[in-house]
Amino acid sequence: MKGKILLGIAVNLIVCGVSFLPIQAQIPQNNRPNPNLINAIKANISKDFQNVNWNEITYKLAEIDLNNDGIKETLIGIQQGLVCNNRHCPVYIFQKNGSNYRFISEVFTSRGELEVAVLPNRSQGWINIAAPVFTYEPREIAWRVFKFDGKKYQLSSQKLNYNPQQIVLGETFGSRFNLADSADNNSSYIGLRYYNINLPKGLQYLGGSIVGEFQDNFTYAVSRIKKGNQEMLWFQTLSAPDSQGKVTAQVIDVLNLPQLGKSEVLGFGGLCMRNGVSDPELIAIAKSEETEYWKQIKKAWRSNRRLGKFEEVSTGNIVCINPGWGV
Repeated sequence: MKGKILLGIAVNLIVCGVSFLPIQAQIPQNNRPNPNLINAIKANISKDFQNVNWNEITYKLAEIDLNNDGIKETLIGIQQGLVCNNRHCPVYIFQKNGSNYRFISEVFTSRGELEVAVLPNRSQGWINIAAPVFTYEPREIAWRVFKFDGKKYQLSSQKLNYNPQQIVLGETFGSRFNLADSADNNSSYIGLRYYNINLPKGLQYLGGSIVGEFQDNFTYAVSRIKKGNQEMLWFQTLSAPDSQGKVTAQVIDVLNLPQLGKSEVLGFGGLCMRNGVSDPELIAIAKSEETEYWKQIKKAWRSNRRLGKFEEVSTGNIVCINPGWGV
């Protein structure tokens, strides 16, 4: 009997072949957004603004199929910068077309209130979207509904009297990115050889650590490198010092780091542990806290010596030592 009731509910949520069942948004797991998407965002902003300081514009993104065509649209939630006014910031919607991205529409959220929700109904075949919007009459921030009119999303007069459950984009979702970051994925550095931290022009060495012990006159290391506004980690092999004390490094993989928030720190070089056991391969982004250990881990990777690559891993049971604790 219970099974029949559930089946009946599911059938009632499918009308004229269009599913209104809850849909899943996806926060992309790539270290950086698609370069073509970055270019599309910049091109769209440049149509309305001149002399843009890309370093000021930060954003978050999510992917979700809004029109039930099997292809996920990309929502870009702007965090700050000249595209925001004193009350609202835009959320751009892009549609993938082959390897490129096409601007479809935009909605907006109250400044400092980045939340976008999808609702269980549609307009012109597109899912209705809700976001917190500031209004003067009455003077309030309330969940308002955006509906697709066949060409773009428009703010409707509908106001929700409840908080929607299916939030697909928000301040606590995924990584924050900066439009000043180069679309280059920096993979061209793989294979680079250099000596005694003498890096190519335009690169800055921010620190590094050995991963494991020297064996057969070489070991592994991770270096933190900055190129413009982009930080990255290089996984590399190190030779033992030669007769002149010169150490040769060769890059074997590159990890582009997301922009760290004001309260976020990067832990590596043996600072991080899983299940209480120190692991020199672990790398983590954590929330900075005035405690002996950083326990709120946002993202984690492993510099896998067996594979010679960085790999993203679960944040479960990872903590990192706060090197400044007690100093």
